[in-house]
Amino acid sequence: MSDLRRGSEGDESAADLSRAFVVGPRTLAEPTGDGGLTGERLVVKEVIDVAGQVTGVGNPGVRASGVPASRHAAVVERLLADGAELIGTTHTAETAYSLSGVNEHYPTPVNPVDPDRDPGGSSSGSAVAVAAGLADIALGTDTAGSIRVPASYCGIIGMRPTHGRVPVDGVFPLAPRFDTVGWMSRDGQLARRMGEVLLGTGRRRGRITQLLVAEDMFEMCDPGVADALASAVSRVGTALLRTTEPIRFWGMGQAEEWPDAFRILQRADAWRTHRDWIEREQPEFGDTAAQRWAEASRVTAEEVREAERTAALLTERVWELLS
Repeated sequence: MSDLRRGSEGDESAADLSRAFVVGPRTLAEPTGDGGLTGERLVVKEVIDVAGQVTGVGNPGVRASGVPASRHAAVVERLLADGAELIGTTHTAETAYSLSGVNEHYPTPVNPVDPDRDPGGSSSGSAVAVAAGLADIALGTDTAGSIRVPASYCGIIGMRPTHGRVPVDGVFPLAPRFDTVGWMSRDGQLARRMGEVLLGTGRRRGRITQLLVAEDMFEMCDPGVADALASAVSRVGTALLRTTEPIRFWGMGQAEEWPDAFRILQRADAWRTHRDWIEREQPEFGDTAAQRWAEASRVTAEEVREAERTAALLTERVWELLS
């Protein structure tokens, strides 16, 4: 890991003060082409392969014993081909298994909006680097909110795409059933360009015909949060030239079961993916990661069957509303 504690003149670097970087800020990869991202500084979360760097997944043991990646992850290659310059890798919650920006092994990246508050996780370093102006664009991963939460906490744009739309080749999995690679930026036009590159859409757009607002979901929020979201939804409707259409997604009683169903399926998928590695290597996890992996190991087959039934009902309802 690069020592960022001293700059060339012996002063602390701005990047170190942010605590966002694992390696950087320095050029790790030059652009391989020109495009809409030419001249933009890119950072990537330390679960995404960068050629010549160990993908340490926020764990000192993995970082110390790992083998440097032989090539970039597919998403990194796409952004380099569009002109981005890769300047660093960024801290993550351990194995990307947390929505907090805290990793017991390393100092917490500093939220530039409010240094006394959590930057959010698990893509904490990526969000902080962008929010602090140390990078223009960033890649992260999102399984249960790991881009959207830190982007929200740090006041930047964060995008989780539809599952399966962006390649995950060269990305450390958490729970493949839910894993996505997404992006962050302070600037809407840059975020849009990243989407065009990563999704392969160019400037083609689908025609938006409806804007549905699930009122029962808003009722689950604290009042202040619901008000803030309602204002945002109104602005989106204005921008899309669409009147919002209120709907009831489901009854409140069943809606409260959804988070538990998701957590069970995520834990089961994560344990199925990493059980062999964890039991063989016995990695030294911090307290938070150790607790989460212990919970994942205890999920029962009956819990999974019940959660799958809930997931099937949700899927059916989504198709009913959106087909």
